[in-house]
Amino acid sequence: MTGICKNFIQGENAMRWRKKLKPFPKNGETREVTKFLWFPKTIDNETRWLERTTWIQEYVVTTGWDMPNFWMDRTWGLLKEA
Repeated sequence: MTGICKNFIQGENAMRWRKKLKPFPKNGETREVTKFLWFPKTIDNETRWLERTTWIQEYVVTTGWDMPNFWMDRTWGLLKEA
Protein backbone atom coordinates (compact mmCIF):
# COMPACT_ATOMS: atom_id res chain seq x y z
CA MET A 1 0.00 0.00 0.00
CA THR A 2 1.39 3.41 -0.89
CA GLY A 3 0.48 6.98 -0.04
CA ILE A 4 -0.07 8.81 3.21
CA CYS A 5 -1.74 5.94 5.11
CA LYS A 6 1.07 3.37 5.05
CA ASN A 7 0.26 2.07 8.55
CA PHE A 8 -3.49 1.73 7.94
CA ILE A 9 -4.66 -1.88 7.91
CA GLN A 10 -7.47 -2.42 5.45
CA GLY A 11 -10.74 -3.48 7.08
CA GLU A 12 -9.73 -2.36 10.58
CA ASN A 13 -11.30 0.79 11.97
CA ALA A 14 -9.23 0.94 15.17
CA MET A 15 -6.81 3.60 16.33
CA ARG A 16 -4.14 2.42 18.77
CA TRP A 17 -1.35 4.01 20.77
CA ARG A 18 0.57 3.41 23.98
CA LYS A 19 0.49 5.56 27.10
CA LYS A 20 3.20 5.88 29.71
CA LEU A 21 1.88 4.50 33.00
CA LYS A 22 2.20 6.61 36.14
CA PRO A 23 3.92 4.88 39.06
CA PHE A 24 1.62 3.70 41.85
CA PRO A 25 1.61 6.02 44.89
CA LYS A 26 3.18 4.81 48.12
CA ASN A 27 1.31 4.41 51.41
CA GLY A 28 1.04 7.79 53.15
CA GLU A 29 1.90 9.82 50.03
CA THR A 30 -0.03 13.12 49.87
CA ARG A 31 -1.38 15.18 47.00
CA GLU A 32 -3.15 18.49 46.56
CA VAL A 33 -6.52 18.62 44.76
CA THR A 34 -8.00 21.90 43.49
CA LYS A 35 -11.51 21.83 42.04
CA PHE A 36 -14.77 23.73 41.87
CA LEU A 37 -17.25 22.07 44.23
CA TRP A 38 -20.62 21.61 42.50
CA PHE A 39 -21.75 19.39 45.39
CA PRO A 40 -21.13 19.89 49.14
CA LYS A 41 -17.90 18.38 50.50
CA THR A 42 -17.20 17.98 54.21
CA ILE A 43 -13.73 17.58 55.72
CA ASP A 44 -13.01 18.04 59.47
CA ASN A 45 -16.65 19.07 60.18
CA GLU A 46 -16.35 21.99 57.71
CA THR A 47 -18.58 21.88 54.62
CA ARG A 48 -17.80 23.85 51.47
CA TRP A 49 -19.95 24.24 48.39
CA LEU A 50 -20.14 26.25 45.15
CA GLU A 51 -16.55 27.51 45.37
CA ARG A 52 -13.12 26.71 44.00
CA THR A 53 -11.09 25.19 46.80
CA THR A 54 -8.04 23.06 47.57
CA TRP A 55 -7.74 20.07 49.88
CA ILE A 56 -5.10 17.50 50.81
CA GLN A 57 -5.53 13.76 50.19
CA GLU A 58 -3.43 10.89 51.58
CA TYR A 59 -3.00 7.53 49.83
CA VAL A 60 -4.12 4.60 52.01
CA VAL A 61 -2.97 1.05 51.29
CA THR A 62 -5.35 -1.59 52.57
CA THR A 63 -4.37 -5.13 53.49
CA GLY A 64 -7.65 -6.92 52.83
CA TRP A 65 -8.61 -8.51 49.54
CA ASP A 66 -12.13 -7.04 49.70
CA MET A 67 -11.15 -3.35 49.84
CA PRO A 68 -9.06 -1.51 47.23
CA ASN A 69 -6.43 1.13 47.97
CA PHE A 70 -7.79 4.69 47.90
CA TRP A 71 -7.11 8.43 48.38
CA MET A 72 -8.55 9.74 51.70
CA ASP A 73 -9.43 13.42 52.20
CA ARG A 74 -7.37 14.80 55.10
CA THR A 75 -7.69 18.59 55.42
CA TRP A 76 -8.58 21.81 53.62
CA GLY A 77 -5.76 23.98 52.32
CA LEU A 78 -2.42 23.74 50.56
CA LEU A 79 0.52 21.43 51.17
CA LYS A 80 3.24 23.03 53.26
CA GLU A 81 6.56 23.33 51.46
CA ALA A 82 9.43 21.62 53.27
